[in-house]
Amino acid sequence: MGHRQTRTNTDKSATLKRNKRIVRQMLRGYARVNEFTQAEEREWAARLTPEEARRIFVELCQVWERSGAKAGGNWQAVDRLRIKELVEAQRPFAHVARRVRRT
Repeated sequence: MGHRQTRTNTDKSATLKRNKRIVRQMLRGYARVNEFTQAEEREWAARLTPEEARRIFVELCQVWERSGAKAGGNWQAVDRLRIKELVEAQRPFAHVARRVRRT
């Protein structure tokens, strides 16, 4: 029975190391994607005409007005709404992480 327990601990340790390696690889991949995406966004922004920039600004203001009205018009309430949205968006990832941890 002791041998079986040791083997289980070894298996869990190997799985944990593999999962950590996978997460590190994913984070490096996300960082590279972010670099690429940010470079594309800078190039795109540099090509905007004044009219296009103004239209985007107006659209962003409209989003603020809708969000601000929903949040009672204050930045802290908007931040709370944003945090709530982020927490809801990360739930599927947390679920997957819990499932991976169990294996």
